[in-house]
Amino acid sequence: MLKCFLFCSVLLSAFVLSALSSYAGLPVGTEAYDDLEYLELKGLLPSAILSTKPISRREMRRLLREARTGLPRHTRSAPSSSVPMLLKRLENRFDTESGRHFNSSVYAKALYSENAPEFSGVNNNGDGPGAGFNARLGARLEGNVGGISLYLNPELRAGEGTATGELVEGYAEFELGPVEIVAGREAMWWGPGAHGALLISNNAAPLDLVRATTTHPAPLPWILSPLGLFKPTFFLARLEENRDFPNANLLGMRLDFKPTPRFRFALSRVFMFGGEGRGSRTG
Repeated sequence: MLKCFLFCSVLLSAFVLSALSSYAGLPVGTEAYDDLEYLELKGLLPSAILSTKPISRREMRRLLREARTGLPRHTRSAPSSSVPMLLKRLENRFDTESGRHFNSSVYAKALYSENAPEFSGVNNNGDGPGAGFNARLGARLEGNVGGISLYLNPELRAGEGTATGELVEGYAEFELGPVEIVAGREAMWWGPGAHGALLISNNAAPLDLVRATTTHPAPLPWILSPLGLFKPTFFLARLEENRDFPNANLLGMRLDFKPTPRFRFALSRVFMFGGEGRGSRTG
């Protein structure tokens, strides 16, 4: 794992030198999702589907433009609202008009635990601290090369007598017409809640996967039009070796619908198949 960390550090340096445009998606857990949900609550994002994360940066910019379009109507009905300030802050951060150059950040965390927890906790990508002092030092980096967006999150994890390198997330993202494709290691979240999801969440470690979805929600045609906006998501992942059936596959599907600006629902299905010691049939 240390070699993996060093390799990612080399890639990190290469991206810094290139200073390329940044279009990678918004990782699960980014505080901007809370701001988007607030804008949706205020009626400024009628086409947003935020219960399936992550969303792409391109979709983020589209939603901010949608909110800006509806802002005059909102300010007339609520002159003292904090929404204009919130929207301006998001626009400054994500630079919706001109795009941003290479984006990077570093972080450090420390934790002391008297005993090793039985479970890793919530919303932390499966990171389970050991007994005693624990430290985390990592970097988040994103850039764009020829229409392919790249995201890396290498992290050095140190405990009492241990030090390992971990690639928390790392993926490439690109578009083929109306389809967005992601390949690599990525955290996902399926569901409207903040601390629990029935099928997919970032409580567990990110999956090594290939994921496909549409670039933005689109209206359904003909007799399906009452279902409103539609956004499908599919993924195929390879699970870890340390399990009953090593290297099993995980296939997932989620179909999001938004019939009205105030109501949305989704259908989800995940199943496991394959793996060493088991045939290709689902078990």
